[in-house]
Amino acid sequence: ANWFGINGDEFVKFSFGDHAEKAARATNTISNIKGGDWLNGTWVFIEDEDVKKISFSGTLKDGEDIKGDIKDYNDKTISGVTDVAYDLSGDALYAVAGSKLYRITSKENKEVATFKFEDVETTIVAIAFDADGKLYALGLGDGTEGVLYTATISKEVANLKIVGKKDNGGKIGMKVNNAPQSLAFDVQTGELFWGAPDYLRIINTEKLKTFIVGDLGQKAGTQGYIQSLHRMAELVEVTVQVAEDQESWGVVYLNDEASTTKNPVVSANFVEGVPVTIKAEANAGYHFVEWVYLDGNKEKSFSGNDKETYEFDAEEITYIAYFEEDEEAIEHVIAPDGVTEKRLVDGTIYILRNGSIYTLTGEKVK
Repeated sequence: ANWFGINGDEFVKFSFGDHAEKAARATNTISNIKGGDWLNGTWVFIEDEDVKKISFSGTLKDGEDIKGDIKDYNDKTISGVTDVAYDLSGDALYAVAGSKLYRITSKENKEVATFKFEDVETTIVAIAFDADGKLYALGLGDGTEGVLYTATISKEVANLKIVGKKDNGGKIGMKVNNAPQSLAFDVQTGELFWGAPDYLRIINTEKLKTFIVGDLGQKAGTQGYIQSLHRMAELVEVTVQVAEDQESWGVVYLNDEASTTKNPVVSANFVEGVPVTIKAEANAGYHFVEWVYLDGNKEKSFSGNDKETYEFDAEEITYIAYFEEDEEAIEHVIAPDGVTEKRLVDGTIYILRNGSIYTLTGEKVK
């Protein structure tokens, strides 16, 4: 598994159990990095107090220059940042600075929302989000053992709750120093990683135990300090669309994003394996029939494809929704000529007389 991190003024790439690689520094000079995270091909990071971004491939080879210009991501400044994490579920970037948590949006939105950690007599030094948007926060504790929390964000407050049993106080059994470090959640395995000075560790969030994965100083070719850490999970594209020539018959949803008549296709990148929901919604006069998926150029059916809402784990795939027109309101009544019959259809009464259908007002329908 490949990992990316920021170490001093360099972006580093490394792996364990195989071999470690060191990615060259960016083409532009960077220094005093406070933390960052990877957003679909773009690394957003804090340099001094400024929010910056640089785009580059995640397939860097050892010693290869990073080809990309460093640009402003947001025109606000944030001081005292020790770690940065991206919330996949909410599509937002967060930074932690002691007793405060910041939500950062792009330069176009120009927003930095501030949340205060309440009722915690400690300094938070590292944060990470799991695939469902749960925030984990690592604090210094009383100076002897670090404490792991989960956080719920609401309005201007980030409420912290210790992980594990109360009598343990969320302690992880190791001292946490107030030095550059980072948490990162591997959404594919569900494991919480801690890039602390010298070593990469896994924190067991149930038993609150830590164990070493690898030596950051020797294996990654770094100084041993990681200001940011990110597991390079595979990104896959999921696409949903309304069947050809049925654009006005219904709408498809990919999670909360909906198609339109002019744009009947919705697609997005997801971390492989995270939960995804698609939904088909018929317009008036039509009804949903089934989903099919593309296997090459061939459409294939699958179990449960007749359900309007379908949930699955993200993979590289395209789903197509098929709709049909509703039947005409008039039912065909078989009766010999000369016999009059009355039939209620969709709240309207129709009369069959001598082989023809009339409304109650005498208007001939068919």
